[in-house]
Amino acid sequence: MACFTTTTLSAEPPRKPNIVFILADDLGWKDLGCYGSYSFQTPNIDRLARQGIRFTQAYAYPSCSPTRSSLITGMDPARLGITAPVCHQDQVVLQSTVPAKGAKWQKLIAPTPVTRLDTGFVSYARLLKEGGYVTGHFGKWHLGREPYSPLQHGFEVDVPHWDGPGPGASYTAPWNPKLAAGFGTPAQPNEHLEDRLAREASAFIEQNKDKPFLLDYWAFSVHSPLNAKDAYIEKHKGIHSSTTPQRNPVYAAMIESLDDAVGTLLDTLKRTGIADNTIVIFLSDNGGLGYWEGGMQHREYEGTPATSNAPLRLGKGWVYEGGVRVPLIVNWPSVVQPDSVSNALVSSMDLYPTICEMAGRDLRKDQPLDGVSLVPVLNGTRPTVRHKVFCVSPQYCLNYLPLLQPPAASIHFDDWKLIRFFSANPDNTDRVELYNLKDDLGETFDMSNALPALTGSLSRALDAYIASIHAVLPKPNPEYDAQALPPSPKRRPSEPLALPIEAD
Repeated sequence: MACFTTTTLSAEPPRKPNIVFILADDLGWKDLGCYGSYSFQTPNIDRLARQGIRFTQAYAYPSCSPTRSSLITGMDPARLGITAPVCHQDQVVLQSTVPAKGAKWQKLIAPTPVTRLDTGFVSYARLLKEGGYVTGHFGKWHLGREPYSPLQHGFEVDVPHWDGPGPGASYTAPWNPKLAAGFGTPAQPNEHLEDRLAREASAFIEQNKDKPFLLDYWAFSVHSPLNAKDAYIEKHKGIHSSTTPQRNPVYAAMIESLDDAVGTLLDTLKRTGIADNTIVIFLSDNGGLGYWEGGMQHREYEGTPATSNAPLRLGKGWVYEGGVRVPLIVNWPSVVQPDSVSNALVSSMDLYPTICEMAGRDLRKDQPLDGVSLVPVLNGTRPTVRHKVFCVSPQYCLNYLPLLQPPAASIHFDDWKLIRFFSANPDNTDRVELYNLKDDLGETFDMSNALPALTGSLSRALDAYIASIHAVLPKPNPEYDAQALPPSPKRRPSEPLALPIEAD
């Protein structure tokens, strides 16, 4: 008995798992090989999918800062007020309000979005750091500059400590001077930003392989500007003349650099011998760029869309599926079934409680939580943990002009999705659309008139949710002028869109 007791007491507790969270920027749901891409090749991300579980119904928000705020806090962006990608702006706004005046072309005065993630909110990085984790953030943040940077939200390392929405003018060196300074040592000529970030993140893994760590690798790719390594563009030129919906060689090259970075991280985990004790999560922050950006593409491919989200409708910025449905892959060795697929509904804000539970950290009871832990889905004890996913997007979306998305909100309930476009009807009432995504993934057939009872029930559930998170909604614009036009677009659809949408 004495020997048994001594052995039991001296046994070391199991080491906490390392967590690597890879967040792609603007990567579409159909942009990966493992998600059935029409053209793009992603062998390293596909390798990760074979090692873990791939989710088919994971949802983010229509743009980056809202999704990032939901990830880091577990709260709905509309509760936080971060409802637009404006966290790089100079003005510090910590409370969303509706201004007294709005642009004359807008029927509604949209709320002023919050531009910084308040440090009063407890991030998963802070909780894990308090639990003994070493924490590092590499890449894009877009939730506020000092004093709202990753360093004030629980990360001990932040490279390159950059507050912009994208990398600047180019992915290949010379980079934006402020961004370049964040690396400490100069870039090599034509060095690719993602290559450098992956090496820096790998060095973090090497330095901390003997202790539990959290590594956020929030890639800049594949956000604009649309440019890439010349050799990679040359390699993918063959897709340009094809009839595939995805035929932009520059974008294909950008995806290859993103995939290279993922491969670098996976190889480092294997080389250091810690892959079996490391959870790897891969997610995109919103839907893909289904349009072209003038002046930002390789001149040979001007007018060619970056990607196609088909069969999903539209893309980044919109509450339709092309803007919010994203790839999500999780590899949790010895827990998830390798090469498995889940149809469970998932919201980006679910990653916060999931990461905390993975690390054995209790959540703060004094902070609201809108996400739900995915651990029961990951370990196979439950097929799903939620039946509803909401999205509240109270700003106007100018992507895909001349089509215009007014402020909107949606509820996805099992196979059904209801969208409300505020004041979008000619008589200023809300326009409501209802789709059965199981039978109509492209959101082609509006069934709201055919199913009034279901439409009413989902609409009331959406109202209740909006009230519960205290979302700030737009108000009627007394100076609205039906003849006024929105600002000239920098982005236009490169092809006829599948469905006409009424625009004011």
